[in-house]
Amino acid sequence: MPLRVHGHYSRAEIEAAYCFAEACGYGVLTTESPWNHREGVLAHQPSATDLLFITLRKSEALFSPSTRYRDLALGPALFHWESQSTTTAASPTGQRYIHHAERGSRVLLFVREQRKQDGRPGAPTEPFVCLG
Repeated sequence: MPLRVHGHYSRAEIEAAYCFAEACGYGVLTTESPWNHREGVLAHQPSATDLLFITLRKSEALFSPSTRYRDLALGPALFHWESQSTTTAASPTGQRYIHHAERGSRVLLFVREQRKQDGRPGAPTEPFVCLG
């Protein structure tokens, strides 16, 4: 995929890298069938990769109480991430997250400090940093 660790990307650029990657045989989007996901996780089945979109500081103005998850770095190689409230540890999705390494799938973190640059509702959207 044409993404680099520590590179800054918009959600659309990340989705395009995974969903328009025709050369890799992963293309699922076409100009006739555009798609833009809104959730915090994009499960890309062709590459067995879960892409996690994480905003660290969630303002009350831009995030509902049910989506202000406690996500934070615990060290250089450990990140605490809360799944969506509808995902339980026993669900198929929860099991995919928990057992990703032994099942041969990958998890990639795309993190940004806040949703809007300068924290203002009318400001441009802040890009995500690919943390790998």
